[in-house]
Formats: sequence, C-alpha cells, structure tokens
Amino acid sequence: MLENKEFPLISFIMPVYNDGAEVEKAIDSIFDNDWPSIEVIAVNDGSTDNSKEALAKLSKKHKNLTVVNFERNKGACAARNEGAKLAKGKYYAWLPADAKIYPGMVRVWVETLEKHSDYDFLYGGYRFVDDQGNTVMNYPSQKFEPYLLEVQNYIDGSFPLKAETFWRVAKEMGQDGLWDPNIKSLQDWDFWLSVVKHGGKGFYYADTFFETTLPHPGGLSYDSHENWLARSNAIKRKHGIPDRKICVTAPGAPFFAKYLAWVLDADFKDLPPLKDHDYDMIYLLGFYPSMAERCSMSFVHPKYFSQYEEFIKEGKEVPMTAALKVVHLIGTDLLQMADLSKNQLGVFQHFLNNKFDHTFTEFEPTQKEAKELGLNTNVLALPPRMFFEPTSFPKEFTIAVYAPPVNQALYNLELMEKVAKKLPKVKFKFFGGQAIKRDGNIEYVGYVNDMTEFIKDCSCLMRITTHDGLPQAVLEFLSAGRRIIFNHDFKFVNTANKQLTVNALLKAIKEEMDQDLNEESAKWVRKNFSHEKFKEKVYSLLEYKPKEFWEKYAQTWIKGAEKFYDTRDWAEIEPFVKEIDPSSVIDIGCGTGQWSQHFKKGYFGIDISENLIKFAQKEYPDRKFKASSLEDLDVGKKYDLAFCYTVFEHITEENMPKAIASLKKVAKKAILVEPIDIKTKQYCHNHNYSQWFKIKKSKDIRNRRLMVIDL
Repeated sequence: MLENKEFPLISFIMPVYNDGAEVEKAIDSIFDNDWPSIEVIAVNDGSTDNSKEALAKLSKKHKNLTVVNFERNKGACAARNEGAKLAKGKYYAWLPADAKIYPGMVRVWVETLEKHSDYDFLYGGYRFVDDQGNTVMNYPSQKFEPYLLEVQNYIDGSFPLKAETFWRVAKEMGQDGLWDPNIKSLQDWDFWLSVVKHGGKGFYYADTFFETTLPHPGGLSYDSHENWLARSNAIKRKHGIPDRKICVTAPGAPFFAKYLAWVLDADFKDLPPLKDHDYDMIYLLGFYPSMAERCSMSFVHPKYFSQYEEFIKEGKEVPMTAALKVVHLIGTDLLQMADLSKNQLGVFQHFLNNKFDHTFTEFEPTQKEAKELGLNTNVLALPPRMFFEPTSFPKEFTIAVYAPPVNQALYNLELMEKVAKKLPKVKFKFFGGQAIKRDGNIEYVGYVNDMTEFIKDCSCLMRITTHDGLPQAVLEFLSAGRRIIFNHDFKFVNTANKQLTVNALLKAIKEEMDQDLNEESAKWVRKNFSHEKFKEKVYSLLEYKPKEFWEKYAQTWIKGAEKFYDTRDWAEIEPFVKEIDPSSVIDIGCGTGQWSQHFKKGYFGIDISENLIKFAQKEYPDRKFKASSLEDLDVGKKYDLAFCYTVFEHITEENMPKAIASLKKVAKKAILVEPIDIKTKQYCHNHNYSQWFKIKKSKDIRNRRLMVIDL
C-alpha cells in the first residue's frame, strides 16, 4: 500500500446489510479509481443474505479490503464507527454498498482537501439511478452555509472528512465515534451538523461524484421520508435547532429566498410540500407566470402532494396547506403578467386576490402596476442583503452599471454603452456579466463577489431598465451614500432619465457629478429597510386579529353570497331546534345572515364583521343584526337558544373562558356545530368541548359535530 506525503491514504468505511447483490459494484468502483493510497473497511452488519460470502470473495480480489463481520445487526452508525476504529487513513469516506463512485473522483477529493487544508471535508453532487443504471435525478447540493444546514440536509453522508476532525468532534460530543446509533434515520444530517457545529468547515465542489439507488422500503432514506416530522424533530432537539414556524421558498429566485430565510430566522425549502411539515406560514418570493404551476405547488398540503397530478387530471382542486399563505410579487412577476391575455390574467387575479392570505409588492410604483393589473396588494419592502458604510468617493467620478449576460435589452445595455462613449473622461464599471475586459473608459468587471470594495470604487449607480422592481443594488448603493440614477420614482434618486434617451442620461450624470456623498440617504435606508423592521412586519402576519381578519374576508363572502347561503346541514340540525322550540334565537357568527331564513321567531344575528352585518341587514331588512365579537357580546337579555355555527373554532384556548361567560349571559341553551378536526392554522383551533361544556346531546354531521348544551 503506497502511503506518503504525496499520496495520503483515504479510508472508505462501508456498512453492508443485505447488500450482497450490489456490494461488489461499490467496492470495485472505489479500487478502480486512480488514487494509489486507498483502503476499504467493509462492515457486514449481521446480514441475512449472501453479503458475508460476497465480501469474503472480494477480500481475495482486493488486498486493501478489510472485512468485519457482526454476528447480529447493530445498525449503520455502529458499523461506521467500528470501521473508523480500524481505519488508518488521513481521510475517511462513507460510500454506501449500493452506490458507485465515478473514475477519477477519489483523486479530486484528496488533492482538493490537500490543497485547501483549512477545510475539514469536501462534498458535492451525486445522482440517483434505477435498477438498470439509468439516471432518475441529479442532486447538485448547495454551497456551504452553516445556517442552511440547520434547515435542510444538503450534504450526503458519503463524502470525505479529515480523520482528526472525526475523532476530535466525537470526543467533544462524548460519543464512541461520530455516527450516533441513537439516530434512527437522517443519520448523515446529524453527522454533518455535529461536524459543522463543532467548527468543521466544508468545501463545496460543483461536480457529480457518484451514483446511488433511490430510497426503498425498509431503508433509512425511506424511513425518514415516511416519518419526516418525528425524525427531523429528533435531529433538531439534539442540535438545539429551533422549530421555525416560517418557510421561505422561491422557484425563480432561490438565492434571494435563502437570504430572506436567514433574515427571518426561517427555514428555506425548494418545494415545501415534498416533506411533511407543520409551518405556520409559507412565504413565496415571486409568482412568475412562466412557472406559475411550480409556484402554486409551494402551497399544496404535504399529505396530498403525491396525488397532485391525479387531482389535476380529474379536474379537482388540490388541497392547500394549513399554513398562512403569503406571496411577495417582484418586478419580473408584473412584467410577465402585463403580457398575459385577459383570460390568463383573470386566473392570476382570482388566485392572488382570493386564494392567498397576503399578497405584497415591493414599493409604491410596483403596487401601482399591480393595481392596474387588477391585483390587491400591500407594500412590504425587501431589505438589502447588506448595508455598506458611507466612504468618500474615489478620486475619479466612476459610474457602476448592472450588465447581466441575459436580458440585455431589458437593462438597456446598448443605450448604457452609448452614454459611456459620450463621456470618455468618465470611468464606467459594467458589472454582473461573464466577460472581463476593457473598452476605452468602460471596464467590464464580470461578477462581483466583494461588493464592499466594488461600491467603494464607485461614485454612482446608473440603473435604467425598460421595467424594474426595487433592485437590491439601489438600496445597497444608497446605504453607502452613493448617487443613484434610476428610472423609478424613489427617494434620493435622480429620475431625470425617464425619457430613456442619451441626452437625458447625460444631463442626469452631469447633475450627479457635482454632488457630494449623500449621508442622509445612508441613514434613511438603514432606518426604513432594516432587517429588524422587515422581520417584525412578517411575523406580525402570524398574529390573529379577529376583527381585521374577518373584515378582510367579508368581501369574499359577500361576493360569493349565494355560496354562503348554503345551509345544507339544516335538515340534520332542525330536529334538535324543534325539540328545544325556542321563542327567541341569537345567531352568533351569523355571517351573511343565511341562517335567519330558518328561524322565524325572535331572531337576532351577531357577527364580528361590520361589513357582513351591513350586508345581512340589507338582505334581510325584517331581521335584527349587530356587529360584535362573542367575547364582548352584551345584549341585555337572555335568549332561549344561542345558535353557533363554526364559532368556537375561531376562538383561542386562552379566550374560551371569556367567550363561554359571555355566551351564558345571553342564552339559556346553545347548539354548537363545530368541525371535528381543524385543518387550518392561525385562526382555527381544535377544542375539547366536553372539557368546557356539559354536552346533553351530540351528533356528527358531515365533518362537523352538533352539540346541544345547557347553559
């Protein structure tokens, strides 16, 4: 075995459990690599198939293969730890027995880790294949970000780690090896969290290194998928990861969604319903018409996600998540919506105005656009990724221009270059593109990784587009006190360029060249676009404010009044009412007044929404109505019967005593019709009604329970 400073030894530690049919392929693929210093420790974890015989045969074929046989199954974690105790390598890797590493990949792993010695491990992508070896799905993984690792398991357990890090972290955690046998599944997530939370640093290498089979029944990956909440919560508890109530997603802008998740101390998921979840809010950044179905899928209930295509084919409405549904429109959404036909736009109007709890735009100009498209939105400003310190301008007046490699017509790059050539003594830095070159006074700087230094080298940002939202760059440059030439109305910017002509832009530039550092803009941006302010606003959406909530939904109820006149449960309810034979009825939560048609004597309707009460009074002018919450209700008399149809589901457990006390003040008996199992969040609650009331009679009708109560 060759082992020296030039070719450090790497130890592959492979648990084998009933993998007799696949293990030869896995081990051969390791030794087929061109790295001269490789050993494999295969631990047969009490297999009941021919794995023991297959490994014995392979040990004769490969001199650097060590086989360990457990008499009984101890689990993959125990097998890996046992193998690590025998390993002699500088690096440990954990390729599973049903995988195959590609040629040349071991060399890449070791040489990269040797070159970047300040990193503890390397990882990248892999692919899933079927039984015939055909690619089913590629998984490219993510750039290294410790915060993101708390949110999702994006590092496979197969990748190489320094041996010294393995044993250091295991000792710090008080474990006999770093793989924890108490973790039933998601073992690789637990493993890498242990490494990273104890100072381990990962090197992301954007390549596909190996292939493996899809999760199968009985396997660890299958177990984690089927029991996701229980398994993931066990990992979170162990590592002190909070149970985050908000999930941010963005099919069209995942890089920015990850940043917003960090700001909000939220989770980020590419597609939330892929796994079971218990979020209180799904926050979608961007609702692109070009990927509308993919965006709307973010809100599907996880329980029904696997049946999504079946629902669509049958023309059924796909059940949506119980979480609060928030959509934040950005410039690209509105640009694409403006090109839709009237019928197509109508679909978006229906969804965005009625299906989601909150829809936002970035600032007043985009809110105006949304209104012109028939969309009801509120303004919620997105904060910049970073704020930059105001520093003195560079000696030469320098203008930054965003010049991406795509959509160049949208960013008017031809116009920008014409303007630059008209001012040969002014320096221009075109950034965001791929090419790095110089053309006279224009420097094409490519992608900018360090915006701090880049902004210091610029005096002004010129952003002139045919359409735009509120760009990050505008806020970032303003935070550094830079001058801004922008074709939207916004504070502290020069909008003399709205004509989008060379002369208008030349005039705007000359105006800005005479100006000083704008420290006032820097203070203003920090105050109005702070991360804290944004976070506070988003979390406030989770607060259930009954009157505000129901006034918002009153318009939907009124527009669909015929739908809400539906009192199909009356046939089941009527016998109980007749038995009580009330001379007076107070209908609490009367909505549009639809139940009043069934109560002929002494009817009085109550609802928290003033708009619903106004509508009910207009529809039933001979009946009496009043706006009030149940908790604050006081009518000065007792009615024979209080009829409460889905009222208590909207009352929190904390408010139940007050609501019940109020109910007892206004009625002698009550009929409650409440859902048996609440499927929504925020404004709907399950209650143990037998704990709060003495129930005389009850009956299940559809998905609700009718209860007769003496007060």
